[in-house]
Amino acid sequence: MSELEIALIGCGGMMGAHVHRGFKQLWGKGFRPFKIVACVDFNESAAQRMASEIAQWQALRPKVYRSVDEFLNHETSVSAVDISLPHHEHHTVAVACLEFGKHVLIEKPLAITMRAGKKIVDAAKQQGLV
Repeated sequence: MSELEIALIGCGGMMGAHVHRGFKQLWGKGFRPFKIVACVDFNESAAQRMASEIAQWQALRPKVYRSVDEFLNHETSVSAVDISLPHHEHHTVAVACLEFGKHVLIEKPLAITMRAGKKIVDAAKQQGLV
């Protein structure tokens, strides 16, 4: 199995749960078909802190980006993103990531309206992504 490169978008409180109760536990149990290569947050100190925490157990420090656009224009090898942002931002960020060929995991809720949720689903279908 090839290694899946993942980016984290939104490095606040809930992403900490994704990292510590998800990714870190998988890593600790020897399930390592992934590496977290980027942490994205407009609050650079939150992204830096998350990258440092990940480096302690992954032995690779993810790059830090202050914007989704900057990340998308630099990290072409990333296959998937984990999005944990304020709910009203889910659809715009998810659609942008899908349009750049990234698979998307979104912290619930998927979107704040049916229309926004449909935009995400339609973009995924159009790109052939999950």
